[in-house]
Amino acid sequence: MSSDSAIIPLSQMPQQTGIRTQKDDWTGIVDRTERRKLQNRLNQRAFRLRRQLKQQQHRQRAEIRDSVTHNPFSPNLNELQDRFRCIVGAPEMPQLMFQFESAASDSYRESSPNLDHLLSLPKINVQHAITDNIRSIGMTMEWTKKDDAISIFNAHVPGFSDLHIPFDLQPTEVQKRVPHHPWLDFFPSPTLRDNLIALQDRYLSGDHRGKRLAGK
Repeated sequence: MSSDSAIIPLSQMPQQTGIRTQKDDWTGIVDRTERRKLQNRLNQRAFRLRRQLKQQQHRQRAEIRDSVTHNPFSPNLNELQDRFRCIVGAPEMPQLMFQFESAASDSYRESSPNLDHLLSLPKINVQHAITDNIRSIGMTMEWTKKDDAISIFNAHVPGFSDLHIPFDLQPTEVQKRVPHHPWLDFFPSPTLRDNLIALQDRYLSGDHRGKRLAGK
């Protein structure tokens, strides 16, 4: 054999993956009955192994859930309110957000992500953006809580100036002239804000405001 001859690598064939002894290898077996018997043996062995791994994963997930559920260091209500500030939400909202965070963390640790968690993530990101914009304007979430709240641009607050407000949130002449709820000030689009103010009495009154802004 010449030194430049091609070397043919030898590797295990796919059907040899689950064999334990040479007797389990049906490679080269001509007899159909014998070959099928060996194939069934390997398939049953692979099935039992998959079932065992699945049961083990279920036990591990149950242990993780129990460790979270029975965690003696779970935060109390005051700690939850400090951690998850939902001033405009229902009283039970901090507890619900904590449960959502715990469930999302569990699925991450178990390497089994839940698509339902991803559906809630954009809503959380929007809530963070709304909070940041309201604070950038000079208001607080507490300011926006009441249905009869009025925008800071109509409240004539002593010492208030709009010079520090980011460009996209700078008030329009309509915002300054027409009294409106502060929930209409956080959108980073002057045209959208003016349109919402023009339609506020028709579509954004009372309880309908929060529901529409929440996408309900």
